[in-house]
Amino acid sequence: MTKPNNNNKSEKKNKKIKIDKKNKKVKKEKKKRIDINDKKFKKKYGFTKIVVLQLWSDLEHYNNSITEQDVLWTLDYLRYYSGFDDRASKYDISDRTLMTHVWKVIDTASKLQSLSQLVDRHKQPVKDLSVSGGQLFENPHLTLAVDTSFFPIKTKDDSFFNPKYSGKGLKYEFGCSLYDGEILWVNGPFKAPAADITIFRESLGKVLMEPGERFIGDKGYRGEEQKILTPHVEPTNRDMSPIEKLENAFVKRKRIIIENVFSVIKRFNCFKHKWNSSFLRHSNALTLIVHSYNLSIILERQRKKSVKRGTNKSEIPNDYEDEYDFIDKDLDEKETDINLHIIPNLKIKINKNIDGADQYDTGNSDDSDTDNSDNQSVESDD
Repeated sequence: MTKPNNNNKSEKKNKKIKIDKKNKKVKKEKKKRIDINDKKFKKKYGFTKIVVLQLWSDLEHYNNSITEQDVLWTLDYLRYYSGFDDRASKYDISDRTLMTHVWKVIDTASKLQSLSQLVDRHKQPVKDLSVSGGQLFENPHLTLAVDTSFFPIKTKDDSFFNPKYSGKGLKYEFGCSLYDGEILWVNGPFKAPAADITIFRESLGKVLMEPGERFIGDKGYRGEEQKILTPHVEPTNRDMSPIEKLENAFVKRKRIIIENVFSVIKRFNCFKHKWNSSFLRHSNALTLIVHSYNLSIILERQRKKSVKRGTNKSEIPNDYEDEYDFIDKDLDEKETDINLHIIPNLKIKINKNIDGADQYDTGNSDDSDTDNSDNQSVESDD
């Protein structure tokens, strides 16, 4: 009787072991990629897991084909903004596949309903301790931190160039709560040369305000003392008085919250580096990140309420970096006609038709197909 040949069994066994090892490796890689702790997750995607899950739920309401993976791919792309080919290689998919899923999420973001309203600014007012506040009003208080932010873009149109930022870009006006940084107002985009005070006067400056109410802003908003508190400018013929120094310190301390908001938004490299897709999709991407940011604030507020803590911590970092190192802070932007800086048929705003603040609205971006218009940058795969 011949001895049975065990070579085939041995080969099968070895093959099985290799397959098992391979599966184990794949499983391990998948775990490393998805089942990571919240700190690493937030570092990779910009927000915590609970925020991303809620964002996915909100997007799915308007497009049920959007998956959790679509949302993660989109946040990853916007976070690192190193090109579709580079990001796709991280997930072992084609750049075309990644592009399709990312644009699906970003295009759907235009339909997201605002979580916040400008009227919410009255919930947590801050006492106005300035001398001018006491002289102008019986009950002086501050309700909103206001500022604009510059977003670089890739375009050949020189009308988007702002010498202060040494580049071409878009400008958006933001207003946030002085309590926890919740974004209550977004207005734009405008061409970058538009002066902050010009944008303010034609939109947020027309909002009906309560007696004694003012907003708070930087020196770019000088000229509207009745509506916005700004820091004192260094006098040319004398030293700044102790009171003026104290007031400037007060303005800086209260204003820092909106700089922290910009710091969170600029964690996403798509807003720090030149955007090379359409302006419409830039607005949609910003809408997505603002929505996510407000989700993080609201969910954190609910968490604090449930555990009954009095802490004032939130997703906002305690410190911040300047948006760009190359900003010429001594260069004042000249006030010009706002109509020179409006981008036709493209407008996003968290609050629409509020107290006359929509006087110059030029169109509804949700219904406009502007990818091929002359005022858009050239659509790019990267």
